[in-house]
Amino acid sequence: MGIRGHIYDSPLGNCSNDGVSAKHTQVCVVNVDGPFKPSQDTPAVRLIKRSTGNVVCVPVGLEDKWTMFGGAFVYSSDSRFTGAVARLSGYDHSFPVALHDRVE
Repeated sequence: MGIRGHIYDSPLGNCSNDGVSAKHTQVCVVNVDGPFKPSQDTPAVRLIKRSTGNVVCVPVGLEDKWTMFGGAFVYSSDSRFTGAVARLSGYDHSFPVALHDRVE
């Protein structure tokens, strides 16, 4: 169970190499408590903090792969999302996070 996040992509075109953002406009952030389940229309992603300190979203199942930023961001106005981003980042505010859904 998780919360829904919206995918914000570049109007110039998707650069995810056929990743999640090339096929969907919403995701389900499964490591933030909420009432929604992942589905075919809202694939599961996790918020993680990279070793570089950046907070990013990574599709479930790709956490152990080398994923990259394909140009899309994930955001939700739900306070549970903003709270999770704030806890992971250490900043007292939230922001859209990069969706690392590009795999080569």
